[in-house]
Amino acid sequence: MTAFHRNTVKTLTEVGFKFDIKEFSHTNPTYRISFDENKSSLLGFSKIMI
Repeated sequence: MTAFHRNTVKTLTEVGFKFDIKEFSHTNPTYRISFDENKSSLLGFSKIMI
């Protein structure tokens, strides 16, 4: 498994996206990602590598 790359999270946060951890995991946390509080959020995670 892989994790959502921390530099991706950092960069998107710097331009205004908000990341809330929905489910914590050291290997693959799940994030609820939003930009506008009035819009639906997205679910962000890394895929499982087989």
